[in-house]
Amino acid sequence: MRQAIIQTLSNPDPGFVKILERIPDSDPSIELKIIESLPKLQELYKRKRAAFARRDMVEFEHVLNEEIDFVKDLGQIAFHS
Repeated sequence: MRQAIIQTLSNPDPGFVKILERIPDSDPSIELKIIESLPKLQELYKRKRAAFARRDMVEFEHVLNEEIDFVKDLGQIAFHS
């Protein structure tokens, strides 16, 4: 199932894919929500990586906080649907 979810990404980032391959399979009942969230999660991953490469820790922290908020909201949706 995980590979099927990864294949939904257009132009998947190899580093992001490596992370996805290490996480456990999701509950099939929330698979659609996960697929819908992947583009945003990949974008946040790329922004964090770019900020880190520039040594811009202010931007890195900003993106990290944005990611935390997004994942919290995703978790609430997944567990309350």
